[in-house]
Amino acid sequence: MKKLLYQFDTDQQPSVFDNVVGFDGGADHISAYGGVNAANVGPLVEGAIFTRSPKDKKNTAVFIGGANMREGEAVLAAVQASRDERRHETAVLRVLGAGRGMILRAVITEFSALGALAGMLAASGAAVGGFWLARELGLKYRFDAMIWIVGVASTVALVGLAGWLAARSVINHPPRAALN
Repeated sequence: MKKLLYQFDTDQQPSVFDNVVGFDGGADHISAYGGVNAANVGPLVEGAIFTRSPKDKKNTAVFIGGANMREGEAVLAAVQASRDERRHETAVLRVLGAGRGMILRAVITEFSALGALAGMLAASGAAVGGFWLARELGLKYRFDAMIWIVGVASTVALVGLAGWLAARSVINHPPRAALN
C-alpha cells in the first residue's frame, strides 16, 4: 500500500521544503494544499481518512505547516475536532467485530507513523539548518546521526503516547451512543 502524506499549509503556497522532506521521509505520494484554515480543513481530513480501509490508515499521514503559528494551531484544533467522526468510525468497527485492542493498536500505529514522519521532518530541518548555519559562519559541518536517532525515536514515542491517550476515551465510548 502506498504511503500518502497530506500537506495542509496555512500559507497560500505550500512549502516546497516541506514537500521535499516528506518524500525524503518515505512518503510515496504527497498532496499539498495551500490556504488551509480551520474552516476548510474538515473535508480534507475526512477525504484523507475515510476513503482508506482501517488497515491502510497507518499509511496515511497529515502534516500541518505554514509560517503563522496561530493559524497552524487553529487548523490543528479543527483536525482534533474530527474526534466525533473518529468515534463514529470506531463504533462502526466495533459493531463489525473489531475488538478494542485491535482498534487501539491501529490507532497507536497510526500516531506512531505520524510521529516518525514528523521526527524525520524535524531532523531533516535540523540537519539542513545546521549545515547552512555552519556554511554561513565558515565552520566545518559534521553530520551527527544522533539528531536523527533521538529526534525520530522521541517523536514516535511522544506522538504514539498522545494517540494512545486520545484514543482511550474514543475506544471506551459505547458504540450505541456513538451511532445514535
